[in-house]
Amino acid sequence: MQHRIDEIPLPSPPARGRLFVTNFSAVGPDPQAALDRIGATSLLCLLTPEEIRLRYPDYVPWLVTHMPPWFASQLDQRDVDEFLAEHAEEFGDFNLDDVRFNSDLDARAMWLPIPDGGIIFDGALMGAVAYVNDSLYKGTNVLVHCGAGMARTAVVGILTMISLGADPSQAPDDFRAARPGGGPDGPAQMLQIARLIERAQRLIPFD
Repeated sequence: MQHRIDEIPLPSPPARGRLFVTNFSAVGPDPQAALDRIGATSLLCLLTPEEIRLRYPDYVPWLVTHMPPWFASQLDQRDVDEFLAEHAEEFGDFNLDDVRFNSDLDARAMWLPIPDGGIIFDGALMGAVAYVNDSLYKGTNVLVHCGAGMARTAVVGILTMISLGADPSQAPDDFRAARPGGGPDGPAQMLQIARLIERAQRLIPFD
């Protein structure tokens, strides 16, 4: 069974890349195959370590080898080695010495763990949105996923749409039209989007 991957509409310009969203079932077994399906080279994972461990623990080594350490450090205030050492038992048996970022790989991964149905610090969320915004601005296709690809993914997707010039009042409806059933899950996620609208609109692509 091939799980659906949906494209989210973006203002063009400024976006030259394309934004796709999906669920963990479409990505976990073979992340590279999921990226290849849509011609993407960047991936943002919003799952917690426990969610990954319970379903596709081998996904973690893939994330780490494709995730620049500076990105994990920026979001988590910890480098990749410390993070993995802390959660090593959750992820099963693999040698941390053999799992390192490989700068020669074409694909890039970003990992921002957000609790299911919950939120994370505004600054960390906006760091991820800024990275997706920059990737799209530069013409890179990006794939974003959480568990079902509906709520946490919608928070990032809607803020990304707004950061690229979408109407904040229309972006949630446009996201839901592209990803049926998608949208923020409850007041906390809705309020987070609302309070970050102005910050999203001020985002400037990285140099």
